[in-house]
Amino acid sequence: MVQADERRSADMRLIQQPHSRSAATRDGQSPSAACLVVAACLLAAVSSANPSAARAQAAGKPSPAAPPSEDAIKQREQELEAARQQQKSAADDPKVAGGKAVFDSLSCVNCHVVKGTAAIGKFGPDLTHLMSRQTLGAGVVTNTAQNLRAWVNDPQEVKPGCLMPSMKLTDSQLDQVLAYLESLN
Repeated sequence: MVQADERRSADMRLIQQPHSRSAATRDGQSPSAACLVVAACLLAAVSSANPSAARAQAAGKPSPAAPPSEDAIKQREQELEAARQQQKSAADDPKVAGGKAVFDSLSCVNCHVVKGTAAIGKFGPDLTHLMSRQTLGAGVVTNTAQNLRAWVNDPQEVKPGCLMPSMKLTDSQLDQVLAYLESLN
């Protein structure tokens, strides 16, 4: 046991030293051989912490895992449902048809995607489920109606240097576009 500990200590010293291609190491080993020794030591340390995983790995089998708890299963089902919702196209809401028309008439559609619409841009984020997000501007502000209005009205004011330009919308156009964007769940 003492010999193994001494060898492990020597191997750890090797990790901390820079190696050159011609460098010799302890016991005349090449640096790559020393790396293999270190890897074996690390594997041994991990194996001692989880013996059943080590036996399975040695036998070439996947390591045994505990079955997931009911809470973990429920959480995974919720995550899958949320992912399915994200794949759906935007709902076509007649109440916001005017806002959708304004959005479609602007260059918004050149940068942003809204699945199921003419907006098939590649540069900006997908807005299909905009209101399901927690933040706007890559996490700069929380996603609230007030922050969304400020963002659409003048993105540079909210996040200086961002790539989205101010579209210089009239108050009426801004209201219509915001109504449409707020319908994208």
